[in-house]
Amino acid sequence: MKDRRKLLRESLIAALVFFVSYVGIYITLSCLGGYYFSQSGIYRYRSIGLSVSDISIWNPKGCRFQARFKNIRGEYVSRGNELGYFFSPLIMIDRKWFHPTINHFDSDELK
Repeated sequence: MKDRRKLLRESLIAALVFFVSYVGIYITLSCLGGYYFSQSGIYRYRSIGLSVSDISIWNPKGCRFQARFKNIRGEYVSRGNELGYFFSPLIMIDRKWFHPTINHFDSDELK
């Protein structure tokens, strides 16, 4: 019984250390990040199908992640690098509350 409690306690401590480190590293990367031009995939050059840079999206330093990108087949997919996918839950929270995505085109104007 004592071994089980000790194992549970050590597991909880390890999980707490991981969580605090995860959030702390993300906060540091977010403070060093910035807005970058990107594409939503909604607007495309008709003749060649390339998407237009129509949004500015917040990215922490070294992280690239976009949860909603409309590909050429009209499907919504995510895209990013490994670090972006690792921190994707915190990136989405950050963009929702602190660094919202900036749309450069009025959606009603161009559709």
